[in-house]
Amino acid sequence: MGLDITVYTRVEKAHPTFQKTIADSDDPREEAYEMGFEIPYVEEGREKRAAGLELGVAYKADDRWGFRAGSYSGYNQWREQLAQLAGVDDINKFWNQMGEAEEAGGRLDVPFAELIAFSDCEGTLGPEVCARLAKDFAKFDERASQGDEYFYDKYQEWRRAVEDAAQNGFISFH
Repeated sequence: MGLDITVYTRVEKAHPTFQKTIADSDDPREEAYEMGFEIPYVEEGREKRAAGLELGVAYKADDRWGFRAGSYSGYNQWREQLAQLAGVDDINKFWNQMGEAEEAGGRLDVPFAELIAFSDCEGTLGPEVCARLAKDFAKFDERASQGDEYFYDKYQEWRRAVEDAAQNGFISFH
């Protein structure tokens, strides 16, 4: 088991009639998926991570692609390296600080903040958050390339993912 990522690009909302039809089903997310749509999963209390998307709405992507972020432990090790690159010394303390900031309606002004303090199993990053992350990935690319090869390979995958999703798309963790 591990973390898989799907990147949806240039998404459009489903027609309102379709939205109403699936809303009446027992499992709207599954029904939408079977028809080629995706209803992004957003954890309660983390709605700002999906900024740029309407919650509970089905979307159809112009394109989608994915990659394996790694095993859960491998991804968490990679994420800790990313946190160190951003100047975060204690990732657990950072998670708590980020949660408190979001509960207060804000965010921490730390590079990669929304990716560092994000679930390692499921959720959605919307296009606005991906645009911020894309700037961070571009800014830190040279420093990241000085790390080990595995770290930088994953860094490049994530960079492409956030750049693509920033173009009216989103990233799904599953």
